[in-house]
Amino acid sequence: MRHIPFETARTWIERLAGLPAPVKMGDIPGLAAEFGWEPTKWDDEYRYEEGGESQVVLVTGEDEGGNLFKVSFDLVRSWAEDLSGNVGVVDFWARYVEAFCGAWGEPWSVMTDVDMIDFIWKL
Repeated sequence: MRHIPFETARTWIERLAGLPAPVKMGDIPGLAAEFGWEPTKWDDEYRYEEGGESQVVLVTGEDEGGNLFKVSFDLVRSWAEDLSGNVGVVDFWARYVEAFCGAWGEPWSVMTDVDMIDFIWKL
């Protein structure tokens, strides 16, 4: 199971949330270098490695104006397709939510569907 340490994720999230709007796609290479993200052969994909585990960071543009739409990365992921892998993810996920609540207060919104749960904080 791979995961990003809480402090690393918090640093990325707070730094990205604190950027003046609109953030341009052209701003991302400098931020990527600051965060330790390595470019790949695709403009919208970076690789982050910690503890021998590789992670993909996706950076999506919004429009032809070059505005950033979103940055996506998995906090925790298990490639195991069994119950123990899923339980491990749930255990990590609960710790992330608790830590983020400690840093930012209660989530502003919680959205669920069949494939995922999104917690949204206003920073």
